[in-house]
Amino acid sequence: MGKDIAALLKLPNPEQYSGHSFRRSSATILVDAGGDITALKRHGGWKSTAVAEGYIDESVKNKTNTANKISSSIQPKKSKEFYETNRQSEITSVASIPGHLHNLKISSNLTPS
Repeated sequence: MGKDIAALLKLPNPEQYSGHSFRRSSATILVDAGGDITALKRHGGWKSTAVAEGYIDESVKNKTNTANKISSSIQPKKSKEFYETNRQSEITSVASIPGHLHNLKISSNLTPS
């Protein structure tokens, strides 16, 4: 079955795929999309939580989400004063632009959190 699915999807070397390949991939995709352990166990037909969890691979999406959570928890929050100071700095910078460039649209992404 895996070979047939791989061929249908036009994946390279479809003969190297088994049904098990798609079982692991679909388990990982389900969990990355927010599926809980009950949904995962039903999907795979597993009774054991440990077995079901064994089918979840580390995905790039999961690693990125984890890194973002860690990063955001350790980065200091920027104060309103920080944004106001940088906004004033941008205004000063705009004032020093030569006259023929003043028609350029300049926007700021700085907003207080």
